[in-house]
Amino acid sequence: MAYNKGAYVEHAAIRVNDIHWHIRFFKEVLGMPVREIDGPEDNPNQYWTVGGIQLIATPGFEAPRAMMPVGWRTWESWLTTWMPRFVKPGSGM
Repeated sequence: MAYNKGAYVEHAAIRVNDIHWHIRFFKEVLGMPVREIDGPEDNPNQYWTVGGIQLIATPGFEAPRAMMPVGWRTWESWLTTWMPRFVKPGSGM
């Protein structure tokens, strides 16, 4: 049975260890510019992109090992390897 009504993700909050790396990734690779910043611009507590991503600075945070894609040590290594294959840079997707 096909679902014939529209659906989308409006907001996703992501806890990150290195907020500056993630800001650059979402801005430069995915083309998602800033919508709002909480805290000083050079050291934000939170960062929201156009497109509904909320990055939450959590120094020292590491994702549980079981949550990582098989064969990868960090989300950063997985994202920088796989995401460019699926998302056209600057598309905002």
